[in-house]
Amino acid sequence: MSKNNTIGTIYVILAGCLWGTIGLFTAHLSAFGFSSLESSFLRLSNASFLMFILLLIRKTSFKINRTALKYCFLNGLIGEALNNLFYAMTINRIGLASADILQYTAPIFVALISALVFHEQIKLKRRIALAINIAGCLLTVTGGKLVISNMSFEGIFIGFLSGFTYALMTIISAKKLYMYDHMMVLFYSFVFGSLFLAVVPNVISGIITKMSYISFVTAIMFGLVGTVLAYVFYMKGLEKCRETANIPVYASIETIVAALIGLFAFGQQISFIKLIGIMMVIASIFLTSKG
Repeated sequence: MSKNNTIGTIYVILAGCLWGTIGLFTAHLSAFGFSSLESSFLRLSNASFLMFILLLIRKTSFKINRTALKYCFLNGLIGEALNNLFYAMTINRIGLASADILQYTAPIFVALISALVFHEQIKLKRRIALAINIAGCLLTVTGGKLVISNMSFEGIFIGFLSGFTYALMTIISAKKLYMYDHMMVLFYSFVFGSLFLAVVPNVISGIITKMSYISFVTAIMFGLVGTVLAYVFYMKGLEKCRETANIPVYASIETIVAALIGLFAFGQQISFIKLIGIMMVIASIFLTSKG
């Protein structure tokens, strides 16, 4: 692995670690009565505000060329708004654990799109790594206990859409957006994502009725840690990683961080099966990095 690719991998893994804190923030916001969709809007709107402040501090012009703005629009719509909307809808229909599993079908979609559109080879080692990664995420999230009796076809389909939109975000960012100023790209992507979620009925009015000082601070930290910093690392990683299909595998470290937060912050147990899943995710990342 080249030096640039190694640095890129580290950046993406750091992004995954920060994304692993999402459950911590959403759990606190849920305790204040916010729905998954309301939490998503708070996340993106606060991230937009924080990026705006950072750009002012940098004394950066807010001018952006039309091509970059077009892809920011697509990224905001697909990677931010639709992904968050589909993810929230999946949680409501088939539960959080199953929604997480379907979200992490993204590496498969990225590998297929990269092979079909960008002619990236899906080598045997990568196929094995993908299989180990998906299985590891499955075991880490569910502990091997996946209840399917009450699942709806609609919920499963929407869950796959969340994984597909996550994959498209990676493709758009890796192939089109990494060449532009990262901070500017993130700002406009967050703004577009916020605007798309703002039109969902009752989102803003619901937030206003539930907002308090503590929930406001929580939302700000959600926007900073689980969004702005995570995406800054992610975009830096995209710039340096050689093969797009590897990126979601590196980012899947998120599942391990989420499991550890569940253990230390909420007292959730990590069973032997979950431990195996964690080791499989780590193994898949190691195998991918050697590919």
